[in-house]
Amino acid sequence: MTAKEIIKNVCIYLGKEDILTSSFFEPDGQEISIDAQKDIEKMLKCINDITEELATQYIPITKTKVIQLDGGAIDLFSIDDYIHEIISVKSLSGKTLRYVISGNKMVCLASKVEITYKVYPEEITLEGNADNFGGKLSARIIAYGVASEYCFLEMLYDDATLWETRYKNALLNAQRKKGELKLKKRGWF
Repeated sequence: MTAKEIIKNVCIYLGKEDILTSSFFEPDGQEISIDAQKDIEKMLKCINDITEELATQYIPITKTKVIQLDGGAIDLFSIDDYIHEIISVKSLSGKTLRYVISGNKMVCLASKVEITYKVYPEEITLEGNADNFGGKLSARIIAYGVASEYCFLEMLYDDATLWETRYKNALLNAQRKKGELKLKKRGWF
């Protein structure tokens, strides 16, 4: 899903017709105003805030990588991803290893390890794509959170509460295990 898809949903939810009919979405639309441009920038900031919240609190983005340790240590900043939390460090044979984080270095008594970690999502630009969190979330769900955050920034607290409730409910539904529902047999007394 693109940032523009999310912003379009937010504009529909909040009734931002000036943005929807502008050249931002339609090539032959009216010229975008300075106020509308500022609103779009706020919405983009809200998208980045919401995706970070999702990745750190609800649906983590995890990665696994095999890395070479130099003298039993590695600078965590040398890993391409922006690490939020290390989940596990294992030997190549699958044995869990002990490790210590000291400053920005991870120290482990091994030369090559498989590290599994949670990452922060990459910053989204207007032309960029938002992470769909393993297909669990749609642009609509993220737009609910963005609408809530945007209303909060605009000091529209009642609207912010309304959109936050929709966002949290949609998140609960997205996190539920999908599939066949099995009920236990009930006995009669």
